[in-house]
Amino acid sequence: MVVIDLDKEQVIGKVESVDTATVLIHVTDPNLLSSVQVNHLVIIRSSKVGQYLIGMVDKIVRKYSQSEDDDNILSVDVVKVTLIGTFMEKLGIEENVFRRTLQSVAEIDADCFTMSPNTMSKFMNVISKSSALMNQTLIIGKYTLND
Repeated sequence: MVVIDLDKEQVIGKVESVDTATVLIHVTDPNLLSSVQVNHLVIIRSSKVGQYLIGMVDKIVRKYSQSEDDDNILSVDVVKVTLIGTFMEKLGIEENVFRRTLQSVAEIDADCFTMSPNTMSKFMNVISKSSALMNQTLIIGKYTLND
């Protein structure tokens, strides 16, 4: 089962800055900013094939600046994300594995995607199945992030 298919996810921007587990995303299209919300999960493309960095949105900022040469006011949209782990399509003989560790760091100019409701359900299912295998059932309830 394919959990993350980046062709079906919406690109919101590119990684602009990386500081250990904190990543700043430059939102390329101001209209996309409305699709991002604090505490939502995002997917960052990893340099390793079959691995995706999963992060949680901490802050959404729109900065305004005016150049000295002209009177144009420019806006820059930035999303601050805290990385929470790595999703791997395959790890040894296991498939669809999520680890709370970062297997790689985000790279500058890596694409960042929103996590659609369908992907969110599949991702949460992976987490709950791994908890069940460890005899620690994860009870989540309703996913309010998608409301």
